Amino acid sequence: MTARLKEALLLTTMFFGMVFLLVPDNSNSMVTFPLTGNAIYAQSWIWYIGEHLTLITLAVIIASERNFVFRIFAFYQILDMIDFILTGNTVWTTVLGLPVSMNTSGVIIFALAV
Repeated sequence: MTARLKEALLLTTMFFGMVFLLVPDNSNSMVTFPLTGNAIYAQSWIWYIGEHLTLITLAVIIASERNFVFRIFAFYQILDMIDFILTGNTVWTTVLGLPVSMNTSGVIIFALAV
């Protein structure tokens, strides 16, 4: 990946963080998560998607230069965005009182990879 492409991707990620401002803050605009039925405001949903896309972009840039662990991190970020779109990152279950979700499983997988 060339330096110019990396710069363009980083600039694009800055715009991801601003796209949600284009959506009116309207309490009637809701997005429902297909697997849970929960809903959030459309503006919030777009903000979260922008944050996920930013992390994915940065992870891909880092993974292009680093080792296997960073590729696992990039892959996890993609799975985390899919989990957000489908469930809103809800807790799947609890084990010994600790919540199990995409976030906690990702931390464990990444820690084992390191």
